[in-house]
This record gives sequence, C-alpha cells and structure tokens, in this order.
Amino acid sequence: MFRTYFKKNNTIISNSTINTGRNEITELVYGNIPSITSSGDTIYSRYLFSIDIDSLIEYVNKFNLNLDNLTHKLRLYNTIKLQPEIINEKLYDFNDRSFGITLNLYKIPEDFTEGVGHDFLYRNTINFVKMGESISTQPSNWFKSDLVNEWFYEGAISHSGSTLVGSKYFNFGDEDFELNFTDEINEQISGGTSGSTYVLTYTPEIESLDDTKLNKIHFFSKYTNSFFEPHVETLSTNKIKCNNSELWIGEQNNICFYSNCQPSGVTVFDECDEYFAEDITGITSEGNNFYSFDLNIPLDTPDIVNYLFEVECLSGETFDFELTTKKRPRKTKEIDDIFRIRINGIYEGEKIKRGFVRKLTFNYNSISKSTPDKILFRIFVKQGQTDIDIFDWQEANFYDGEYFVYLDTSWMIPKEYFIETKAVNGVYDLPDTTSRRFFILDEKVNIFY
Repeated sequence: MFRTYFKKNNTIISNSTINTGRNEITELVYGNIPSITSSGDTIYSRYLFSIDIDSLIEYVNKFNLNLDNLTHKLRLYNTIKLQPEIINEKLYDFNDRSFGITLNLYKIPEDFTEGVGHDFLYRNTINFVKMGESISTQPSNWFKSDLVNEWFYEGAISHSGSTLVGSKYFNFGDEDFELNFTDEINEQISGGTSGSTYVLTYTPEIESLDDTKLNKIHFFSKYTNSFFEPHVETLSTNKIKCNNSELWIGEQNNICFYSNCQPSGVTVFDECDEYFAEDITGITSEGNNFYSFDLNIPLDTPDIVNYLFEVECLSGETFDFELTTKKRPRKTKEIDDIFRIRINGIYEGEKIKRGFVRKLTFNYNSISKSTPDKILFRIFVKQGQTDIDIFDWQEANFYDGEYFVYLDTSWMIPKEYFIETKAVNGVYDLPDTTSRRFFILDEKVNIFY
C-alpha cells in the first residue's frame, strides 16, 4: 500500500494573470458574473498538477515490486463529499454548485511554476480572501507557464490538440474525481515518460456556456493540510498466499520461498538425491523478496516423501529448503467458527515516527483450531462519528502459517489512524473484528495533527 502526493498544483482562470497556486482547494468554475452579460465573454478555470513520482519509484525499488502486479488510482476529494445535504444549496457568494457535468483530464509535456498566489479573482470579484493577503499575478497563469515561457497552448491545453488521459461524469456534483491511473503511472516508473503536467478541465461545451452566474465544483488541493490531500493510490493485486508446509499430490502446487538474492533457477531432488525437476526458471517475483513458481506433483507420487529444493542465485550463491508430499484430505462438513485475531507489530495507542516500515502480523485462534481462508484488514481515520477509509478492506499475505502485511508509514500524514481486521471463511465475512489505534508523528517535529 502506498500513496503518492502531488509535487505542485495551481488553478488558472481564463484570460487572467491571476495565480492561486497555494489555495487549500481548487475551484473549477464556468459561466459568468451577473453584472457581465456580453455573449461569449465566459469565465472558466483549469486545475494543473504534477505528481511526485520519485517517491513511488523509491517505494517500488525498496520492496522489489513487479509493475505487472500494481494498480494505481488517481483521487481528488470533493469538498462536500461528507455533506450531501448541501448539494443543491447556493454557495456563500450566491453562485451555484456544478452538477450534471463531465471533467476531462489531459497531460502535456510542459513543466510549470506553482506560484505563491492564494485568492480567486473573477472580474474584480474576490472569493476566499483572508485578511492581510494580496492578489498574485505571477506565473503560472493562463498565459505563461513560468516567468519566461508562455504555454504552447494558451490556457495550458487544447481540447483537440492535447492528450486526453480520462474523463469522469458528475451526476450530483459531490463525487470525488477518481481515475484508473495504472498504465499512466507504470509507464512513468519504467521510464517511458517523465515530467508530465496534468490539467483537469470542463469539457469544451461546458467551458463555452455563457451562463448568467458562476457554477463551481471544488476539490481539496495539495495544501489542504489533511488526509483529504489529492494523491495516487497504489495497491498490489498479487497477494502472497502460500502455506509451503506440504506438496499436494496430484495437483499443480504454487511453491513460495524467501530469498535475499535474485534467484535464477531451482532444482528439485527426491529422497534418493535423484533429480525430480531440473532448472526450473519460471520464477516470479512477488515483492518483498518473496518468489514463487509452479510445480506439478504426479498422482502416483508416494505420500509423506521429502523433496529438497535447491535455489541458484544470479550471484552464484545457493540455498535449499524441504517440502513434504501429502494427499489432500477429504472436505469435512463446514461448521460455524469464531476466530479471534491478535494484531502484532503495533500496540494500542502507539506513536510511530513517519518513515518507518512495520511488519504487522495477524495471529488467530478458533474453537475448532482451523485456519481461516483469509484475513482482511483496512486502515481508516475518524471524522466525527464517520469512518473514512484510507485503504478499504485488503487481503493480508499468508506464508508458512502466518498472515502479515508490511506497513510503510512514509506516505501517512501525521494523524490518528485505526487498523481493523476480520477473518473470512469461504465467501462469508465472519462478524468479529479486531481494531487497533495508532498515531503517526511528523518525521521532523515530534507532533501529530
């Protein structure tokens, strides 16, 4: 699990030199101001941002992750996501909230200067003005990307000439902007592209609407100073699930092992030191120095026979491990079981300095001494009485009888967090859950927010 935050952002306003780079939100508007009624004199804004891809590359390299097993989702939080009751209410400046609209996301190869502006100014109408602050007209803005360079296209993008990454329709106007970013991010990690600027806009049909008022939709920006900060969410689709306590006879077995070196091949010997399988090379990296390969055990293989697995590394080193053949037991009648889960690796109320990696293990026991099909966990924060998922239910890894997950805290904003676990048998979630509260502290100053 990982979150990649924005490196910089800014909201630019059509035909304006205003800079709003350090505002806590982005305000995407379209329409006009009631005192201005000339046709074609419309107002609209666009949100620019770039992503701190270096932190994600460091994370992928640290855990030796396979890009084919990663998914990435771009997420911008809507400022009224938790207040659906105000969807149809007027804004404090008597303008309307946008709904029934589509937002497009484009990318361009140009970089930009974030700027130091804060306030939104539309034809001498100021919103979100704070005492002592002043309007900034320094780049980036509608015309220039930095102090020297103008945009290739005025307004950063052209609807017909720039690369469209994706779109999202907003039915009510309180939805988050979420987009599958897997191909986009994996291409950047692998070196295919770099330095992209992304631009979030209304569709050209909406931008050209000459309404008698301004219509607005708001998302939190990188300066929100909360867990609503926009980000790219990275998850692994490939969970380690391997018992490795025996080899099932007459089945294709997925063999897992841990290695500090890069394996190049595996040779399997039987009890008589004779070759059972030679030079197995279809070895897949599962991340975190775990590897796996498939091995078929014939139906006529004797029961309770030890096999030696010798792993050769690219460095020339070798190591081995043993597994024992076993017949799959007959499936017994399923019974209702109660699993009690204990979270190890983090204790109740613990304060953790951001940047550390913790291995969390989920130990379990039950009435029937059975093993759950899987253990799920989620990480969330509390906003009043509401639980807000940071990461929704995920499956824990399983290796040699242990359920576990690695928690990298470098992406976690200093705050109070909760982790909750539950067991699953078959397709049913068992009702009992275990939760634990912990705090993330800032790595520079020993506080949390």
